[in-house]
Amino acid sequence: ENNSFLLMHQPTFLFCLSMITTVLLSFVQGCDSAGIQETNQETKDRQVTSSNSDQSNTTDETETADPYETRCGWLQNPTPSNIWLQDRDTTWTISIQGGYQAESDGDWWPNFSSEEWVEFNGNYGYGCACLEVITDEKSDKILNVKSGEAKPLAACEDDPQLAPMNN
Repeated sequence: ENNSFLLMHQPTFLFCLSMITTVLLSFVQGCDSAGIQETNQETKDRQVTSSNSDQSNTTDETETADPYETRCGWLQNPTPSNIWLQDRDTTWTISIQGGYQAESDGDWWPNFSSEEWVEFNGNYGYGCACLEVITDEKSDKILNVKSGEAKPLAACEDDPQLAPMNN
């Protein structure tokens, strides 16, 4: 009797299972594309917090590390909304026109002087800068930009670990 019930409702069950799977996959993919994923630093922070709370401390507060890191290199903005940072490790995507956009905690764009910004497409171009960011090493994307500071061009030009800029 139980087998006949299952056989009779198998198509409905399979349809429901496929719909649930589709919804879950869409949710996971949507989270990834929106940058809602745990970075390596967040994992480390969570592990530090977890291990600290497991130990008996005399203080009630558990310190967590700041998830932001300083990345310095060539900040490139060749065309509207296309922005990336090329540092010693990789080229980090910050923004792609009509596509990916890093989150921001405010007005982070460095205040470049005319000596610090090389224009080659109208006002667009590149400069040397340090940014406070959260990165995703798997995708080479900057997930969040907290702040930025312009540096002299020589700081990047003289860094042997940075590729030279060719405009």
